[in-house]
Amino acid sequence: MLKETHVRFTSLAKQKGLEFTLQVPEEDFYAHVNREAFTKIISNLLNNGVKYAESYVHIFGSAGTDDNNSFCIRTENDGVIIPNEMKEEIIQAFRSFQ
Repeated sequence: MLKETHVRFTSLAKQKGLEFTLQVPEEDFYAHVNREAFTKIISNLLNNGVKYAESYVHIFGSAGTDDNNSFCIRTENDGVIIPNEMKEEIIQAFRSFQ
């Protein structure tokens, strides 16, 4: 799903002249997630990354160890940093997906 979402935003990133990369493990990993919610969250992250980036957006996906059944998705860009006082408000919108 992460790869699919990355592909959907690739042309938008190219239109803005952004370096838009996705780095994930060679071997696919799977997780039980609410597909609609997960897609909405990842799309929001990538959309905002592309929207506010100056020159790049990098996405990193990694699987946790077998014993903790977790995964991590991290994005980086060189856009405006979200002020600390707004971070909780932004995250609150996604708490209903838990």
